[in-house]
Formats: sequence, C-alpha cells, structure tokens
Amino acid sequence: MASAMTDAVLGDGKFAPGYKRLHFDGCSHGFAVRANAKDSQMRKAKDASFVAAVRWFRDHLYVVLSFLALGVITGLLMGVPVRLSYEEDIVPSKL
Repeated sequence: MASAMTDAVLGDGKFAPGYKRLHFDGCSHGFAVRANAKDSQMRKAKDASFVAAVRWFRDHLYVVLSFLALGVITGLLMGVPVRLSYEEDIVPSKL
C-alpha cells in the first residue's frame, strides 16, 4: 500500500518539516467535497478534515507569505519592477 510506504519513509520525525497523514475510515478520495451530509460518519470526517486543513494553513501559511513578502521587498530595494497586476507595475524609481 502506497500510504504505508510513505508513512515508513516520512513518518516518525524522519521528514524535518513534518509529516502527518490523516485517514478517515469509510471515505473515498475526494469525500470532503462530495460528502453525503445524511451519512453521519462521512459528515464527521468532512468536518474533521476541514479543521485539519484550517490548522495546517494557520500553522504553515505564514512561512509562505513571509518569503513572498521578503521577495517583494528585496526586489523593490534592488530596483526590480514588481508586478502586482496585469495592468500596473510598481517600479521603485516611480515611488
């Protein structure tokens, strides 16, 4: 089983950034977007997967946003135009 192999390679602290795989019994791939609200097991799994996703973004998204902001600031300091939209560039010399 591929998930068991992945757990063996990445689990138990072997992957420094962290690894956690959640499995919800009785649910197939994509259940969180196609859950049957009348099935209590599937509804609980969908709710749990939503909470897990929100926690992941809360815990990890700040790193992505920090690097993005650092790249924009560094680009502006170096005089590199930064494209914020398709209509307008911010060029440090024009600020």
